[in-house]
Amino acid sequence: MESINNSSFWNKAYQSALQMAKSKLDAQDQFWVEDIAQNAVVKAFLQFEKFDSTKGSFTNWLLTITKNLCFDFSKRKEKSLFKREDTALFSEIADYDLKDKLLLEEKYENLEKCITELKENDRKIIVMKYYNNASSRVIAKETQIPEANIPVYMKRVKLKLFNKMTKNSA
Repeated sequence: MESINNSSFWNKAYQSALQMAKSKLDAQDQFWVEDIAQNAVVKAFLQFEKFDSTKGSFTNWLLTITKNLCFDFSKRKEKSLFKREDTALFSEIADYDLKDKLLLEEKYENLEKCITELKENDRKIIVMKYYNNASSRVIAKETQIPEANIPVYMKRVKLKLFNKMTKNSA
């Protein structure tokens, strides 16, 4: 085995790592091949004392380091792609949420307008029931309508309100 202080030794190691990186990465990632090969050689140089020649050749050890760096690179790339896709998805969701919010606000404004157009007693019933969460008993006392008739009256008022809203939105 050549001396680890020999530059031709490290040049050969670099060439081996470069070939391994080229074979493991996609064509669009070739920009990173030289960096990965260089990192593999540096890592091998820094951890050379851990190399055990009884387990295999130095070239195989270096190629394993290179292969692992390629694998790590691919995993990091995949994670960053998912993050970009998630960001795009969240952006789309935010756009939909904004559109929904604007539509909801528009419908709410229409509802408020239609409520103000109701007769005073009808408006009072809607406000008490849906804004103040008043019970039928409380509504009956305030409006002088028998408590048993409140559900029927509520149904009629809601129908009037619905008709006004559909008429205003058309």
